[in-house]
Amino acid sequence: MTSIWLTFFDTFVFLSGGQENNFSWALENLRELFFRSYVVLEVIVSDINLALINVITNVFPKASNLLRQFHIKINVKTNLKYI
Repeated sequence: MTSIWLTFFDTFVFLSGGQENNFSWALENLRELFFRSYVVLEVIVSDINLALINVITNVFPKASNLLRQFHIKINVKTNLKYI
């Protein structure tokens, strides 16, 4: 987040697949970049991908992982049952 309370995208990565080893490679490299610049990553926003969530908790254990509101709404609509 910037000093005027705007969020921004820091990194984009194109991966060949959605397996944990691909996510691990990408996030470990990201962690190394942040470590070199003395920046502490506090929040990661992701979609509902269990492999990605597992890797985030391993590579950035102190960071909060927030799910995108779009994906939460889709999940609620999909699983909501009317009584």
